[in-house]
Parts: sequence; C-alpha cells; structure tokens
Amino acid sequence: MKLEISSPPLAASRHCVAVWIDHEQARICHFASDATGTASPYGIHCGPVRATNEARDRPEAAKLFFAEVSRSLGDTARILIMGPSSAKHEFLRYLQMHDHSVELRIAGVETLDRPSDGQLVALANKHFATK
Repeated sequence: MKLEISSPPLAASRHCVAVWIDHEQARICHFASDATGTASPYGIHCGPVRATNEARDRPEAAKLFFAEVSRSLGDTARILIMGPSSAKHEFLRYLQMHDHSVELRIAGVETLDRPSDGQLVALANKHFATK
C-alpha cells in the first residue's frame, strides 16, 4: 500500500491544525495563529480501509495511515480532530499508544460528516477563535 499526499504540506510549525479523518482519508488544514485558514486542506490518502472490520483485518494499514497523519502534524501547538464516525477515536487511541506528544496538543474532537473544504475551514476557524 502506498500513501499519497495530494499536495505538499505547509510548514509544520503552524499554530493550529484541523484534521478531518475517516477510514479512507485525512484532510488537514493548517491555520496561522490568528485562526485564518492559510490554504485549502491537503489530503493524505490510504487504501480502502473502509470499515472497522477491515481495519481489524488490516491493522498494519491503519497503523501506517495514522502514523503518516501524525507525522504531518509536526510541532503544531493546537490540533482539532474531526470525523464522521469511529476513525477519529481510533486515531486518538493510536496517538495515546504511539505518539503521546501529539496527543497532548489535541484541543478538541468534533463529530462532522464529510464537510466541504469551506465547511471544514469555517468550523476550524470558529473552534480556534473561541479557544
């Protein structure tokens, strides 16, 4: 399985990052310290780990996917994790077990079903502006 990044990530030292994640992809949007979106989200894609049962059957694929997402977060100060279902919680469990330094920077977890890029940016702006 090959992970692909659809466009290059922005500088890893941005102040805030919003991550929308499911079992198929992660969409990551970096924000400046004033909570202004700096770009449209870029995506990290994984092979079709579509259901919890498949993720259990292919734990190495999910682990590689979560590791790539975690690495892309760099030294970001605050991270908002969003997603429609269990993947966001599975990613949090991965962070607890494998990347505690990232877990400590989680500013919030929100349930959000397949937003447009604009909706993702708007929700993240609202979240980071109030915190």
